Amino acid sequence: MISQPVAVPFRCVLVAPNEPASVRLARETAEMTYTGWGINPRHPVLGPALLVLSELVSNSVRHAATDSPQITVTYAASTSVWITCRCDLASSTP
Repeated sequence: MISQPVAVPFRCVLVAPNEPASVRLARETAEMTYTGWGINPRHPVLGPALLVLSELVSNSVRHAATDSPQITVTYAASTSVWITCRCDLASSTP
């Protein structure tokens, strides 16, 4: 089965320092962003998605802080794919 790309009309990007406080910042930004997009904060998928996000950012802080001074978290949603997030590291070397 080949999946087709899906248009993602809702998108938010957070760029934050790669430090422990960014774990909370990323989670709070996700909660506010998804609520602003009309996603019910009590939806059964949102809690686990926020937990995964917290783990991704936490792992970045724990294992890559010396290699990357900042992280970029992209939040996205559409009518068919409603919660996605991506955590990228900025390389400190060219």
